[in-house]
Amino acid sequence: MLTNIHYFRHYRNYATQNRMRKVPKTADWVTFGRKSENTAALPQETSVLLNAAYKNETITYARNLSRNVVGLKDSAKMFVYDAMGHGYNDNFWHWIEEDIENFVSAYNGLRKIAKNTGHSALLTNFTARMDSHARLNRALILKLGVKINRQRELVFGGTVPANLRNQDMRSSLEPIADFFKSSYKSATGLLKHPLAEHMNFRSLDFYYNYRFGPAGENTLIQMERGVLVDVAV
Repeated sequence: MLTNIHYFRHYRNYATQNRMRKVPKTADWVTFGRKSENTAALPQETSVLLNAAYKNETITYARNLSRNVVGLKDSAKMFVYDAMGHGYNDNFWHWIEEDIENFVSAYNGLRKIAKNTGHSALLTNFTARMDSHARLNRALILKLGVKINRQRELVFGGTVPANLRNQDMRSSLEPIADFFKSSYKSATGLLKHPLAEHMNFRSLDFYYNYRFGPAGENTLIQMERGVLVDVAV
């Protein structure tokens, strides 16, 4: 819209004329790349940069990615915390099942983002490692009632098997907790990378606008400075 207003104001005098303007068949000024004497030259080593902040698609992507990475880390941490004896009471299995549900949701959420967007090689590598991690521990997580489907997603029915409930809680969950400890460590490692590293967008729909700037400048540095805005009016 701002672009339309700019061009309307610039060409208003021409747009409001009633007579048709004849354009020569060969006009030097139509040639792309020709510079006017009054046109200020751009500084050397200048390029067109893409700004990715403030765009709804960008904000949604960043929010979903961040939410799922943090969700994976926190749910893994809470499972270990609960399983190792910090909540042995009537609500114990309720908290364990909630931890598993949150973990599965975040795990599948990250896989979906990596598969459907492909913007972040870092995320793609992370989800591939998590796939391998889950596959190697298939027998352990199956004890919790967590399965791996054909799409390599985790599936949890919401309730741990009855035979697990009848066992000594600490002895039965301690080996499984190692899976979540490793998952927590991996998610923590992923969070060490700035959000900008996940935002090498392939689709121009994710960019807000363009501007001139020094070649090689990271236009996403503003993401690391907190200029990520999600405002509902």
